[in-house]
Amino acid sequence: MEKMLTSTHKEFERFTKANSWQVTKEEREQLEAFNYISVDNFVLRSQLDCEDPRLPGKTFDLKTRAAVAIRLDVHNYELNQGYLLRKAHGYLESFEREYYDMMRSAFLKYSLQVRIGQMDGIFVAYHNTARVFGFQYISLDEMDSRLFGTSVMGDECFKSQLRLFSKTLDEITTKYPEQDLKITLDTDEAKQSMDVWVETMPLGAASSPRGRDVKVVFDERGAPEMQPGADLSLWQIVCFSNVNKVPIVGPFELSETGKDDWELRYKIAELKKPHMMNEYRQMLAQQAEVYADNDEEAAIVAAAAAASGEVVEEIRKSKREIRATSRRDSMRAMLRRISEQGMLKQEDEERRQADKEFMVWEPKGYTKVMDASVVKKTAQPLAGQQETAVESIAARMVRRLREVSAKAEKRSKPSPTENKPEVADRGKVAVQSRNQEKNEEDDEEDDNEKVPRIATIYYRRGYDSKVHKLALDDLRLIQKSLSSPITDPTESARMEHLTEAHEWLVKSLNRFDHVRFKMLEVPVREFDYRALDREHLVRIAKLMGQPEDVYAATVSDQVLRKKLHTDTARFRSKLYLEYFHNWLHKVVALKDNVKPYKTMEDFLAVDDPRALIRAANGINVYDRMVRTLEFAQGLSKPDAAKKALLTQVYYAEQVFSDDELKEMGFHPRVFDPNEVQSTRDILRGVGTKFQPLDGTGLSDEGQANEQDASGEQAVSSEQETLSAPSPQ
Repeated sequence: MEKMLTSTHKEFERFTKANSWQVTKEEREQLEAFNYISVDNFVLRSQLDCEDPRLPGKTFDLKTRAAVAIRLDVHNYELNQGYLLRKAHGYLESFEREYYDMMRSAFLKYSLQVRIGQMDGIFVAYHNTARVFGFQYISLDEMDSRLFGTSVMGDECFKSQLRLFSKTLDEITTKYPEQDLKITLDTDEAKQSMDVWVETMPLGAASSPRGRDVKVVFDERGAPEMQPGADLSLWQIVCFSNVNKVPIVGPFELSETGKDDWELRYKIAELKKPHMMNEYRQMLAQQAEVYADNDEEAAIVAAAAAASGEVVEEIRKSKREIRATSRRDSMRAMLRRISEQGMLKQEDEERRQADKEFMVWEPKGYTKVMDASVVKKTAQPLAGQQETAVESIAARMVRRLREVSAKAEKRSKPSPTENKPEVADRGKVAVQSRNQEKNEEDDEEDDNEKVPRIATIYYRRGYDSKVHKLALDDLRLIQKSLSSPITDPTESARMEHLTEAHEWLVKSLNRFDHVRFKMLEVPVREFDYRALDREHLVRIAKLMGQPEDVYAATVSDQVLRKKLHTDTARFRSKLYLEYFHNWLHKVVALKDNVKPYKTMEDFLAVDDPRALIRAANGINVYDRMVRTLEFAQGLSKPDAAKKALLTQVYYAEQVFSDDELKEMGFHPRVFDPNEVQSTRDILRGVGTKFQPLDGTGLSDEGQANEQDASGEQAVSSEQETLSAPSPQ
């Protein structure tokens, strides 16, 4: 991510996985910039990221800071990408929260790195792994004020801790000369002392738990055992401070002028305890517990345990630890809910932004914008017409000011009617006046645009789930190009532009995506229906197979919109079933004469990843949903695609009764309710083997698993607001 922030878009593309072959050997082996300092027996090194001559220190460090929802649930980061930073202050979804957490957990290591590199500060980029929210520059002085109170205190602490650590290592290496050592620091805040555990590594560095050929043995608490022949010792460090020759107990602060004299008095001693080994194992068990939840060390320990054939037993937790775990899980669940709401808000905002103009950045600054009034004259401008859709910001502001002033002038004109209405008719006249005023505003907008309203559809780009807008006529042109070659020069030029502007959609469609085209044409959200006029509402009603009395002339637009939005869920569920029974086999094989699938096993036997992704896209199950299942449940890509598709079909069947399925020709059901085991296997993960159940019903464990599978619908499906309710 730091490479992305310090490179141009064109340069960064060369370093992506797909284009990595373009990177030369010289670029791969290019030397990095470092700064070195020495303190007593230490030589310290810090990498230098960026420089700016305007800063006092010239160099600064670049940091990328993930939002709290990502940090607390790293392994499920894709499910928390809807967590947004929307305000400056607040407990959650705010920059204040991120800054507060950064002070408590990261400022200390950031300040150490800046001091070692003799840099001026850090430049922080806040993000959620999907989008960057903003940047903040934090100087070393600001970090010192948050951590120590003053920069003088920060400088003195930096020197003192390095010298104290150097003295400690001198004591230890005097006892164990020329040996590899594993040193663990454990601080007891109640006693104001630090324990230093030293374990020798008689077999060299390869004997560490990260070694490749070492068998790691775990004790009953889940902590790794010591290596054979290793020696263990315990050292204790106790410190006291004198400020201006006065003993100080507890926290203190040095003057910013640097006149205070701070004397650090310490004592380093080796302790001999009868039960030292038990204390060491207990400390390692606590350490392993922390790693198992928050660090990648858990994966290393688990891999070592699997390789050695050992089973790591669960560590017994006290009531306090159980409460802490429960609070952590509830916090993660709350952040997950906020993320889901953020995804919905983000989608609505993207749909609104798809209709607006955008400013274009150039090296000279923001100099050009897209003029919507020109773009709307052609639903999608051709390549040669792009230049005519650009105007300067100044011209755009003048045009809009003139439009606003013209509207205000028209509204301020007195009414030509001189006779005042009677009191009984004032309410009626007031309503007519408001309606007339609204119609005049609509007429003004039409006069300004001078173009008819264009029917549009919205689709999500598969690889990044971004919402994009497309004219309905352009969608039908794409559909036409899939069935027969385009000979008309105008349509051919338009198709070239569409292929460039909507590359993913054009390449992901095929001539058998009959159901997918219907799903694209029918809106999903109530917000989309409100933007449609009568003509397009009637078109959608006919597409959904609504009876004529639903869209009769006597039915108002508002009633028709509400009716269509209410019936959209059942219509899409019907499309899911139509796709599975009539089109899925054609989309998988891309052939007309292929035979339909007779049983579920026919589809489960397909193992071509490309064909399965193509099949999933056929009902708007996008690549990102498949990757989420693949990551969250450890499924292979083919199995994740199968599960994503079959989950939609499963919930679609629950919407209809047996009689309705018979009437539509989709009976018997794909998921037989009597074969509970088969259904659960598919929804919990294709290919996963479960213990057989007694009878036809689910056991308590099975019910819990099926509820979990039902609850996944909100995560694995984009159309969560349209999906049928789960059986639970």
